[in-house]
Amino acid sequence: MVDKMNEGGQYKHQFISDIGIRGQITIYVIVGIVIVVGIVISLYLVGGPRLLGSTRSSPDIFIQSCAREVVQDSLEKIYRNGGETEISFGMKFNNIEYNYLCHNWDYYLACYNLHPLLEKQIENEIREDTRDIIQGCFDELIEDLEDKGFKVVVGATSYSVDLLPGSVDIKLKRDLKITKSDSSQTYSEFDLRIIDPIYRLVKTTERIVNSESSTCRFDRNEYMLFYPDYDIDVINYENNKIYIIRDRLSGKEFKFAVRTCAIPLGV
Repeated sequence: MVDKMNEGGQYKHQFISDIGIRGQITIYVIVGIVIVVGIVISLYLVGGPRLLGSTRSSPDIFIQSCAREVVQDSLEKIYRNGGETEISFGMKFNNIEYNYLCHNWDYYLACYNLHPLLEKQIENEIREDTRDIIQGCFDELIEDLEDKGFKVVVGATSYSVDLLPGSVDIKLKRDLKITKSDSSQTYSEFDLRIIDPIYRLVKTTERIVNSESSTCRFDRNEYMLFYPDYDIDVINYENNKIYIIRDRLSGKEFKFAVRTCAIPLGV
């Protein structure tokens, strides 16, 4: 009787073990299916396995990186030159040149807004300043691919710059078909976003210039009370006002000059 019970107990233990093994196998199968499905979905979303592997050979990564660096360099010029890549009309103070955004040579008269569409002007300035260099980014990529045995067919380039709250958005489109043997891959969009406070600094500048051109003054203390994200400094020098607007979070500065309601020396 005891032997039968032992045999029964052993049989029962073996039965439970078999169930455990089958359960583990089932789990492994499910996990394997999930992984395979995930890979298939990923390949579908990115347009299939990449024909190209390295960073230089991945056109979207290379062009976006190149364009980002070029646009950031152009933005530094815009900050330094008060809205232009090269100052067209300015004044010097302590060996630093400041771009006039509002000016009037006559005494007692309010200044004229020299750049009434400043935001759009800056977008065009950046685009014109970087267009040829970004074209060079494509040329460099194409040359590198052809040296590696790829055939490259390209279309026309569409390129625009948009200043938006908190960022500079780059819309960059160009058809790019890369072929080697029987495999080919096509790219068309190389858009990117650069986090930058230029938009709101420009909007603050427009408020200052509009106020100076109409009332010959701007209450910077009141403005900073309502907009504490910015510091605004003013330097008065020989009937000129030099404005320095600083974004407190990033530390970036937008600088420019105005000459308005000037008073003759000695009066």
